[in-house]
Amino acid sequence: MEQLLTKLFLKLSEKMLNTIMSKKTIKTIFTFGIAVASSVLAFAKTAQGQTNYRLKTMFTGSDKCLDIINDAQDNKPIMADCGNYSGQYWQIQKTNKSGYYRLKTMFTGSDKCLDIINDAQDNKPIMADCGNYSGQFWQIPNF
Repeated sequence: MEQLLTKLFLKLSEKMLNTIMSKKTIKTIFTFGIAVASSVLAFAKTAQGQTNYRLKTMFTGSDKCLDIINDAQDNKPIMADCGNYSGQYWQIQKTNKSGYYRLKTMFTGSDKCLDIINDAQDNKPIMADCGNYSGQFWQIPNF
């Protein structure tokens, strides 16, 4: 699957950057159309063989990664300087809804999913308990 993803992303882009971090090879691939906005997707295999992804946007550039603020609540996503932080390693998990995925981080664990707060504005991301909630079903085209 990793080879298939690499081929797909390389077709969409001319730039590819390889970075070595703490004995893990991270391939950063510049692309368009991942998730809702233009973004960058990087992936790495953990020692357990699980694939983790770093989520980046074109807007913030290749030096910023989607992370979770490490505070008492541990539920607020933020674009932070990329580093070897568990909040920046995302798992993309298939759901029972065709074409939709759940996003989880190593930091918050398997019981928390990226969600959208259900309020009058419906525009604030948060890490929440995983469940059968439409705000936790993310489309990732060509994944």
